[in-house]
Amino acid sequence: METKDIIGEEFEFFQYTDVPHLTWSGEYSKYIGSKCIAVREHMRYPEATLAEVYPTIGKKFTKHFPTEQIKEQIEKNKRENMSIDDILSEVKQLTSQI
Repeated sequence: METKDIIGEEFEFFQYTDVPHLTWSGEYSKYIGSKCIAVREHMRYPEATLAEVYPTIGKKFTKHFPTEQIKEQIEKNKRENMSIDDILSEVKQLTSQI
């Protein structure tokens, strides 16, 4: 998955592991689980992606998250929400490539 593929995608606010130029601050713990939408990749540091955060209490704000960790969460959510027909279709596609 490329970074452009996550732009506009929804994910949950999460506590992340530190990456260069981006460290976790405990003050954000209260937002874990809040809805987030990826907005754009950081111009200078592609390892960070800006997201809009929609907390259950308070105003919307923006925050940078590690790009790879957003991708992992979005991919995991898509796999978990796949129907049986989608899974079978994907298996057929993969086996045809062998």
